[in-house]
Amino acid sequence: MELERAQAKNEAEHLRAEIRHHEFLYYVLDAPEITDAEYDRMLVRLRELEAEHIRRVLGLGVSMERAAELLGINTVTLWRKRKELGA
Repeated sequence: MELERAQAKNEAEHLRAEIRHHEFLYYVLDAPEITDAEYDRMLVRLRELEAEHIRRVLGLGVSMERAAELLGINTVTLWRKRKELGA
């Protein structure tokens, strides 16, 4: 279980870095390296990972405030992400 969480965390961090890189190439340099479909797949996977993590933390039965603290985000962001992700 811990290994799965560590792998998911690493994958999410990698995806965030990749997404930022490709956003820079696309929006700043006007020199995309990947297709829009590939970029969209990365975003979808990142959202899946975030939703799984939020569900896991909320499944601990803690308050929204404590869940936000454990996730490293504020409660407003947690509420927004829950709504966006259906978590």
